[in-house]
Amino acid sequence: MKIKRIYAENYKTYKKLDLNLEVTADRPIILIGGGNGCGKTTLFDAIYHALYGLEIKSVKHFEELFNAGVMVENKGFNNSQIVLQIDFTGMVLAKEEQYRLKRAYMVLNDRVVESVTLSMGGNNFVYGSGSSQSDRAQNEEVVNKIITANLPAELSNYFLFDAMKTSELVKEEQINKLIMNNINSVMGFSKYSQMRKAADALLSEKKAERMENENQRKAYGKLVADKQQLEKEVEKLDDDYAKALEYANEHKEQYDQLKEGRNADDVTRDKIKKVEQTIQATLKAEAEYLQNVDAMAKDIETQVIIPKLASIISTEVEVILHAKEEVACARINLLTDQQIELFTHNLVKVIEERYMPSKRLDVPSLIEEMKLWQEKEKHRRRQVCFLLASRSDAVERHGSHCHVQSLHSFGRAKRNAQPGHSRHAQAARTH
Repeated sequence: MKIKRIYAENYKTYKKLDLNLEVTADRPIILIGGGNGCGKTTLFDAIYHALYGLEIKSVKHFEELFNAGVMVENKGFNNSQIVLQIDFTGMVLAKEEQYRLKRAYMVLNDRVVESVTLSMGGNNFVYGSGSSQSDRAQNEEVVNKIITANLPAELSNYFLFDAMKTSELVKEEQINKLIMNNINSVMGFSKYSQMRKAADALLSEKKAERMENENQRKAYGKLVADKQQLEKEVEKLDDDYAKALEYANEHKEQYDQLKEGRNADDVTRDKIKKVEQTIQATLKAEAEYLQNVDAMAKDIETQVIIPKLASIISTEVEVILHAKEEVACARINLLTDQQIELFTHNLVKVIEERYMPSKRLDVPSLIEEMKLWQEKEKHRRRQVCFLLASRSDAVERHGSHCHVQSLHSFGRAKRNAQPGHSRHAQAARTH
């Protein structure tokens, strides 16, 4: 592997770094120096993480890796990304191949998302947080194979390290441990340990599956037994169904007859119900009739006797009415005061001439007595006329109207109480 170029944006102390690392045959070494805190170690970190990726566990961790100056300027991340891009070459089947690997990280909806793109020979292998599981697994495997083929992560510590840490690497204990770890990784010894762990896990899984299979076999056996029992029940139900069908075919004619009889019974029940309604209506009318009869019996004197009496004394009433007319006519014959005085003088004169009374008659006294008698006669006639008029009118009205109305209502109640005259009875006869 030959690193050609490194690009970093918003990564730690680098707001933007674009460094060309190409060398020539006569000048194959690049020296990088600077004071403490100027970014030497950050440069090697950028190369390492551009190759093998950043493991950002949270938004807070992202903030620690993000350039502080950009965060102050933007007052936050403001959709800015951490970008690490590396260009390098590698040998594939004795042929040098050009590669460009870009990794970008950003915060979206309070979650850190990643995007990885590897360009090689005109082909792009892309995966990230938004990729489907299958596409991510496939493209991530291709990228990891290319990186491992050029520089395994286990050997990167021999090539990518800070000179300030050289004293730690040359310590016998530390270097022996580092060499041992890398030898195990390069020779594949660590794979055996991983395989042993994987084998143990697989063995435990198989044991669990065996136990599950045993339970499943028991459950399956129970299901088979239940199935057989259900099949027997279904067979028995089929037999019962066949017998019931045969019985139904044999008794179909009887069933039809019973069905027709049931319909006839329904019609009969309807008729009975209507007859019962008619009876109830008749009983109600009878009760009303009896109530009217009781009322008629209590009021018999005024409803029957008086009309009958009126018919009997109709002749006497006519005589009274005739007398009323005569009295009214006689009222016309009463004398005035002058007529009474003239009549009295003439009468006294005749008596004196013919009978010669022993004592002279008192004409004024006689006139007064005549006037007084006429007043009494006038008053008596007025009372007689009033009595005759009121009584004759009352008798005439009562005799002509009272008994007619009572007898009419009594006749209607009697007809309603008779069977066959109610509305229900007429409806029943119609049906």
